[in-house]
Amino acid sequence: MRLRYPGLAHLRMIRTFRGSEYSEAAWKVHQASGDVLVEHVAPLRNLTREAIALITQGSADEELMAFVKKHYRLVLLTPKKR
Repeated sequence: MRLRYPGLAHLRMIRTFRGSEYSEAAWKVHQASGDVLVEHVAPLRNLTREAIALITQGSADEELMAFVKKHYRLVLLTPKKR
């Protein structure tokens, strides 16, 4: 999380983090002080498997970090969309 969202101290703070991604509906709900939920866009289990494969193949730290920055993504959605 900290590679993709530097400065984000805790996942819950993503609602106020500059650059957070909201669905259109979630943005409207957030603006009205309603509940929005965090969702991993890239399937986390698959992302983990691919990262493990990179490590197993002996990839350098920089390669792994670039992979995470490219593929790790969080968005805020309404409870219904989540």
